[in-house]
Amino acid sequence: GHRWMKGTLDYADAFWQEVRLAAPDGHERFDVDALAGSKLSVLHEGASVVIEIDEDNRLIDIHRLR
Repeated sequence: GHRWMKGTLDYADAFWQEVRLAAPDGHERFDVDALAGSKLSVLHEGASVVIEIDEDNRLIDIHRLR
């Protein structure tokens, strides 16, 4: 199933196809679903975020934490 992860946005590729997240367990890399990629345009590296990962280990949703 799906899982949620909190961390810091460490890297987002300019074409919104890949992100890296600095999480408590270390850095993780995720491919980005095309529908979720547009949300990355308003986020900057270093932002605290929560992401939703699908069963294929693909980022399908991302939200900035306040």
